[in-house]
Amino acid sequence: MGDGGSAPRILPQSSDNFGRRVGLDTGVAIVGSALDDDAGIDAGSAYVFGRTGSMWTQRAKIIPSDVSGGDEFGLDISISGSTVLIGATGQNPAGMGPRAGAAYVYEVGACPADLTGDCQTDVLDFFVFIGLFGTGDPRADINGDGSIDVLDFFAFIVAFADGCP
Repeated sequence: MGDGGSAPRILPQSSDNFGRRVGLDTGVAIVGSALDDDAGIDAGSAYVFGRTGSMWTQRAKIIPSDVSGGDEFGLDISISGSTVLIGATGQNPAGMGPRAGAAYVYEVGACPADLTGDCQTDVLDFFVFIGLFGTGDPRADINGDGSIDVLDFFAFIVAFADGCP
């Protein structure tokens, strides 16, 4: 996907299995990377991309805090609107036995002030927004009008105050 901006990206590494599973709906794309090793060997991850106009940019990389080696988070993905369901087929939930699996539900795109993609608004989102605002990165176009200006700053403050669902 074209990145549409110059912000740094968190890119997949060799043998991460990036793109084996993808989901696309309403200007949001989720790309699984089930063999990503950031949280342990083959723990997995998923990347969130968003579209503003014709520009696609990476918005987040999701790695649940409870995922560990062998979980293969991102092996299965489903999306409907802003609701994303991501499977971790190798996870061992307490009391469920080996490779019982797990599924995670996320709301993506529903919280415009969540620029870090962690489904909450905090000071890190504010710093990301300030960093993007002066660069012309389309992720700073919070109100979606195609230009980045003071109206986006006000829209960000309102969305930040509302928090995430």
